[in-house]
This record gives sequence, structure tokens and C-alpha cells, in this order.
Amino acid sequence: MRRSRWAVCVVCLCAGVPAPALAEYKEDWNSAVLRNNNWRYFVEGAPDNGEVQMPWQATGGVGDTGHVQCPLAELTQWSAVPASTNYWPCWTKQDYHSIDLGADEVIRIAIKDVTPPIGTVPGGVDLKGGTIHFWIGEWLPAPQPGDPNLMSFFIFDTELSWGDDWTQNQIVINEKDWTTLVDNQGKSAAQLFDNPQQWGFGILGGTGDPTGVLGFDAFESAVPEPTAMTLLVLGSAVLIRRRRWR
Repeated sequence: MRRSRWAVCVVCLCAGVPAPALAEYKEDWNSAVLRNNNWRYFVEGAPDNGEVQMPWQATGGVGDTGHVQCPLAELTQWSAVPASTNYWPCWTKQDYHSIDLGADEVIRIAIKDVTPPIGTVPGGVDLKGGTIHFWIGEWLPAPQPGDPNLMSFFIFDTELSWGDDWTQNQIVINEKDWTTLVDNQGKSAAQLFDNPQQWGFGILGGTGDPTGVLGFDAFESAVPEPTAMTLLVLGSAVLIRRRRWR
């Protein structure tokens, strides 16, 4: 009886190997009703606190379906962090979409240069040396009149890629590979993992304002798939247990 029970465990483990990771939040921007689904880019001084709705396109994305775009030349830097060249082309808030980076550490996003040509001259994205990164942040009003607003914003160190075709990016979030952009609360990035107030993708560094149009598609936050080593260890434990009963 005991041997049979462990054999069933082996079958269950093997049967679970090909199962895909489950996404906590998946965004394909394919709905003509939801359109950009409350994803924005930042232009300081614009209405709605500088939050500009991203243009939505019904076609041209991954699989020639919907996607969102950011006209980079419209972006402005956020003056709250003057020591860093920063632009915010694609982001959202917990009010619209929540994620939990402690449980769903895998972030996926597809990015493409979708700049239209100017006459017969091909267009093209120019980040002026800047790089694209995932970020999370929190902004709170000053607790007392005259006090500064409270801010904690963190950039994940891994650089994301883009090209003339849709480039699929995947990063695995951890607690250590973050750079502090601004923090006057004494917080760490990990303290914002559970439902960050704001989050998305930013352009950091560079020597000037970016130009061109970037497209974003196929966003996903997901549970990591079991690694081959984890499955091997589990399988070994089962085999060892079976040998003991022989």
C-alpha cells in the first residue's frame, strides 16, 4: 500500500511538469472596449497630474492584435528626481491593476519600435543612450503643511530590450537587484512588492529627450515555473522514500 501511494506521487509530479505558469495579471490590450485599459505615460504639467492616456491601436501588436503606444517626444522628466534622467512611457496604478511581486515574481513584456516613417525616410526610436527598466513606486501627500511629499521609487536593474520586431522580455524579480531612484520614507523595494501603488516601465539615463514611438504588448505577471533542479530534487526524494520500503 505504501509503495502505491508514493508511485501516485511520482505520477502527479510528472503530470504537473508541462503545466504553464498561472498569471496573476495578464494584459494583451486586445479589447476594443477596454482599449488602453488605464495605462498612461507622464507629461509634467498636463491635466490629471501629468497622467496622459496611452494611445491604443487595434492591430499591429503581437499576432497583429491590439497594443498600446507611447510617443516618446511628448514625455517630460519628473522634476521630483532632478538627479536622474527619467521618463515614464508606460505605467499604471494599483487603483486599476494590482500585482504581487512576492508571489508572482515573473514579469513579461513585449516592446517594439513602432515609429512611423516620415515620407520616404524610415522612422526610429532613439533613447539617447537611455535604457528601459521595470519600476515600482509610492507617492503620498505631505503629512503636515510645509513638509515634503513622501516618495519611494525603485528601479529594477535588468535592462529591457526592444527592436524593429516585437521583442519578448522576461525578468524574475528578487529583493536585491533594485536601484533607489528616490526615497524619503526609509523603505525598501521589497516593502512595495505587495500591490505597489504605481508601477510600470521607465527610461533611465541618456543624454537627451527620447524620440520615436515605442509599442508595448503582452504584459504578464506570473508565478515562476518549477525549475528543473526543483523537480529533480522532488523526484529523488520520492525514489529514496520508495527504496526504504523495499
